Amino acid sequence: MFVIVVICMWFLLPAPALADEQGTEPINLPAVTVTGTPLAAASLPKLTEPLLNTPQTIIVVPAQQAIDQGAFSMEDALRYVPGVNIHANEDTSQRNQFYVRGFSSESDRYLDGMLEIRNWYMDTFDMERLEVLEGPAGVLFGRGSTGGVVNYVSKVPGLSPLTEIGTSFGTDGTKRASVDFNRIVTDATALRINVVGYDAGVADRDRVNFDRLGIAPSISFGLRTDTRLTLSFLHQSEYDLPDYGVPWIDIGSPGTISRPALVPRHNFYGFNCCDFARSDVEIGTVSLAHDFNAPLLSATSFATAATRASFASPSRGFQVSSRRERHLRASPRPGPCRAFGARRHSSITRPRRC
Repeated sequence: MFVIVVICMWFLLPAPALADEQGTEPINLPAVTVTGTPLAAASLPKLTEPLLNTPQTIIVVPAQQAIDQGAFSMEDALRYVPGVNIHANEDTSQRNQFYVRGFSSESDRYLDGMLEIRNWYMDTFDMERLEVLEGPAGVLFGRGSTGGVVNYVSKVPGLSPLTEIGTSFGTDGTKRASVDFNRIVTDATALRINVVGYDAGVADRDRVNFDRLGIAPSISFGLRTDTRLTLSFLHQSEYDLPDYGVPWIDIGSPGTISRPALVPRHNFYGFNCCDFARSDVEIGTVSLAHDFNAPLLSATSFATAATRASFASPSRGFQVSSRRERHLRASPRPGPCRAFGARRHSSITRPRRC
């Protein structure tokens, strides 16, 4: 009965008067002007049309977005891209692994338009932007590009002085410092240097640690002219203590008992003295571009690289070391970018005694 009385009283209340019926003056908000320079086209040499006219889903992640999100690696920068999922990396490969539209794209990683399949983790300290091309792309990049490809575009010199110093501190011993330095040498020449130092642990995990150091100098000639030449070099070294998580319990027939062990999350299962993951990468790139009568453009890039990677886990019973040298070349001619002059030496040895 009380509820019925309340409902009746609510209907008898006068309706609230609107602002214009009360004679209130409208509030005029100040105008907001948004300025910016849209990305005209992707840097991939086989995509020559503007993004608006390219029949492919292309998502661009600029460097400023990665800075705002605190993304220190390619995986962190891709976490908020629709259709991209991060791989757990539960094997001995030491590189960025992710899925694009449900398909593994660990071999569809590109660096400045050239295929990059070496074992190292790409840091964002030298990243100008990420270009995520989603959808089948085998016609452009060859077999394997089922879900799409990700292109890492490096920073290059420009004719605007720039000095940026970034620092980050956090829990679990997180420390990071980066420097972005760009200076004009002449009217058409500029020099740019990027440096990073990074050391961090993992939340709620004992002993696990990541240590990274990188430097990327580059110099450009002929800026704002028809012929442009860019020489760049990248060195990045990493020394990590890998983490295998907690043991997994799998008893009986498949699915009977299959779950993580009931142990504290912070427990570390490994050897602090012997488990390690190391990688050193050195990449030198030469890029030459010439503008003919618009819109004709000829651009050629050549890169030579040497990678040294080693991974040891006596607790898992293996130690792997490898050395890989590759020479990559990208050009606007049709067909996938191919590698030539590749040599790889690897060995598996018995675990060391701790």
